Amino acid sequence: MGADEPIGSVHVLQRQSNRAQAQQLLQRVAAQVRPVMQARGWHVPVVREFLPRNANLLGVNINGGQEIRIRLRPAHDPSVFLA
Repeated sequence: MGADEPIGSVHVLQRQSNRAQAQQLLQRVAAQVRPVMQARGWHVPVVREFLPRNANLLGVNINGGQEIRIRLRPAHDPSVFLA
């Protein structure tokens, strides 16, 4: 994802299984939101997978949009992805 792209980079959890699948999932999410972000002139430097202890937390905006963290895996079984 280049410098003119609305999402700078995507990162997955390196200590979890299925990293390639997680990377594909985050890139698909990025592709789906790209048109909306471009239309509004929004830019997020980093989108990152995270796995917080709080099972109800699905995502968080860090530092006013400098980083967006998204849960891809359930807390009870991080070897699978949320449907």
